[in-house]
Amino acid sequence: MSKDDFVPYWSKQVSDRFNLDFDAVAGIYDRDSDKHKTEDKTRAIWKYGSAKGVSGTPTAYVNGVKLDSFPSSTEDWLDLLRGVYESQWLPGQNHLDVTQFLA
Repeated sequence: MSKDDFVPYWSKQVSDRFNLDFDAVAGIYDRDSDKHKTEDKTRAIWKYGSAKGVSGTPTAYVNGVKLDSFPSSTEDWLDLLRGVYESQWLPGQNHLDVTQFLA
């Protein structure tokens, strides 16, 4: 299937499935009529991620540090974040329970 055939086909699938205007969906694939500047925004996001060291998904950072491997469960994430926080905690500061941000 060529791009010229694919764009109308896919635009119809998306517009029907999500009850969107067909012309608006199809317009995203045309740089001249894409009012959202989709390609430009996608390129900017990709460049930003690349500059930060993102080379694929998933990629995780904690405090701006890229993790070589990272937890796969919520509890493991909480353990990691507690460890990071507690390593930075100083006497006299209020202790923060990171779980309050997950509610």
